[in-house]
Amino acid sequence: MTLSFKTKINGKPTYFVEKIWAGLEEYCIDPFDFEARRTGKYELKDNIDRNPKIHTIREDRKNRWKEGKNIDFFINSRTKNMFRFAPKIAVISTQELKINWFSDKRDLAPCKAGGIYNYVEVIIDGKRLEIKDVEQLAINDGFDSVEDFFDFFNQSFKGKIIHWTKFKYYGNN
Repeated sequence: MTLSFKTKINGKPTYFVEKIWAGLEEYCIDPFDFEARRTGKYELKDNIDRNPKIHTIREDRKNRWKEGKNIDFFINSRTKNMFRFAPKIAVISTQELKINWFSDKRDLAPCKAGGIYNYVEVIIDGKRLEIKDVEQLAINDGFDSVEDFFDFFNQSFKGKIIHWTKFKYYGNN
């Protein structure tokens, strides 16, 4: 199934392609086994310092994303510039994710002092995450910071974490 990734969010480059490749190289495959790395259709920014993106978060109302399903990694989906930037690989696992906002306040300034957690909770597989785990979730999902993560997920959300590595979260109550 197709997973489409943005190259920019709010005008800022995501480097999701590079971050996904960093995760694939570290956990899954030999990068030189995939021709798209060498075609020149997408110029990888190898000189950026990046943490690997090792999963993605998606709505899954029809429960289609399951262990063993193939992932097709694309950018520019449904356009003439649609491009598969990584090989097909299988979903290793999924986890249920809920983001619950408790207020209409979306001021992310308190995030720097940890105050954002008075307004939002993140739950994985029924377990509420601690602050350090939310920070890890944001980085592992390809965001540069918790602020960027909550700027994107700025409403209550229910979906899945789709893992292509063996990494899983185990939240704390």
